[in-house]
Amino acid sequence: MEVPNDSELEEGTTLFRYVDRVRIIFDMITQYIDTAELEKHGIIECDYPLHDERKLADFRRTFSSWKATFKTVDLCKIRNYFGEDVSLYFAYLVKYLLWLIVPCIVGLICYTLDHIIGGWRDDVTEYTVRDILVLCYSFVLALAATSYD
Repeated sequence: MEVPNDSELEEGTTLFRYVDRVRIIFDMITQYIDTAELEKHGIIECDYPLHDERKLADFRRTFSSWKATFKTVDLCKIRNYFGEDVSLYFAYLVKYLLWLIVPCIVGLICYTLDHIIGGWRDDVTEYTVRDILVLCYSFVLALAATSYD
């Protein structure tokens, strides 16, 4: 039995996404066949659904380039193919990468200032510029970590 691909179905001909159809078919099969027992006896090697190569090629083309790093991720497309768990993971990654921008910029500024001014010592407080920069960067990281939702 071959499951039709989303691209082969016309708009509105099905109520189920690709991932839902795979789950339903998998549940129907495992309801009557103990796949763990078949694996144990060496009849099958594993039980997982095969991917649609055209969709995977589209994902590779869309998401595996440096240009895609700065584009908005289409989470609905990921959710419709891989499911909610994977799309939630990608949503978390997008948020985390956006959160890291401020600490990254402040860290680069502190690193650059350390190399430019580096060995200068304030005679009054006996702190080096490096000590002050580390303190400032630590404060920014603490604020950023506190504000992370």
